[in-house]
Amino acid sequence: QDPARQPLRFWLKIRMPTFGLSEHETTAIVDYFAAMAELRDPYFFWDPSIDSTPEMLQVGEMLMSDDYFSCWACHVRGNETPAGPMEQWAPNLAYAHERLNPTWILSWIKDPQALMPGTKMPAFYPGGPPDVFDGDEDKQVAAMRDYIMSLGAPRMTAKVSEEPAMDSAEPAAGDEANEAGEDGADESQAEASAETEAGAEAG
Repeated sequence: QDPARQPLRFWLKIRMPTFGLSEHETTAIVDYFAAMAELRDPYFFWDPSIDSTPEMLQVGEMLMSDDYFSCWACHVRGNETPAGPMEQWAPNLAYAHERLNPTWILSWIKDPQALMPGTKMPAFYPGGPPDVFDGDEDKQVAAMRDYIMSLGAPRMTAKVSEEPAMDSAEPAAGDEANEAGEDGADESQAEASAETEAGAEAG
């Protein structure tokens, strides 16, 4: 029952065959798929600490909770599994940051039937909650995407309820005073040097 030791899609009874392709052949196939999808660059780097904000991650977590869409009633989240038999589990979203394109996730949440007709994934949009981001559905979907991509991400854990750390780049009040004092001392020293030089020239 350990999700980490189970297939990604628990309901499938078939497996993708292994073709034994060389690196050159594999790269050629990836390039072909990218060309068919008209993608200039099929690769991406997504870091929640760079590409999102604590607010977006927190709202995404909230929307996916039982208070709103109850995503974990079906989806596996890391080592957390939903109730019911394994055959009814939806994919483990802790693998999303390794396997899914962030732009594709937006399209999938908005209209899963358009991408995979007959899928069990429900459609929540249009009709998102009006009390989240003033009913801005695009921003709601983006928040869930951000939270999904943060699950298992190497640079940030999925726990987003903590207060964000203060920006260490901002100087403290004492530092500002010290800097002002140092600037004033530098200016006074420069003025004294100028006066000394002027006196020497006059003499």
